[in-house]
Amino acid sequence: MIESYLLSGGVFFLFLLTHALVFYHRRPQEPWKAVSRMAKLFFLVYTLLFFTAPFPNLFLLMADSFAARAAAYANGAVLYIFLFFSYAQVYFLLDRSISGRILTDMFEAGGSATEEEIRRRYDPHALQRRRLRDMVYGGHIKEYEGTFALTPKGKLLARVFHWGKKILHLYPGG
Repeated sequence: MIESYLLSGGVFFLFLLTHALVFYHRRPQEPWKAVSRMAKLFFLVYTLLFFTAPFPNLFLLMADSFAARAAAYANGAVLYIFLFFSYAQVYFLLDRSISGRILTDMFEAGGSATEEEIRRRYDPHALQRRRLRDMVYGGHIKEYEGTFALTPKGKLLARVFHWGKKILHLYPGG
């Protein structure tokens, strides 16, 4: 079964390498869609490799049977999915974190910036527009003549966030 973990981890590493190369040389119009499509493609690569490559069962943890192969495949698939979800958190942190962007801008500016420079770069209205655009793209809200309304998907997500904030006693908007 360890083979499925090694194969899954190796394929995920190839996904990361491909993602980095593609985005370094040409950022796609819809970056998250490109990332998720690449992840699906590499999951298919994992599946094809798993079922076409010999299954040596190196550690003899289970008898060489269909059940052993199915369990090994499922374990590797779960690992790949968890790795992808973990990476997605890093991706969104890098892509959408205002604090991360401000720190990066300050670093690129020689280590410091005035509050006015930061205010000019991070116009709250522009940031809000981007978030609304992302929510429309994600199918969480729809825009009707300048008014935004929750979709069924957005209502479900809003309930989950509301519940989580209530349980964790997070401040409004936070």
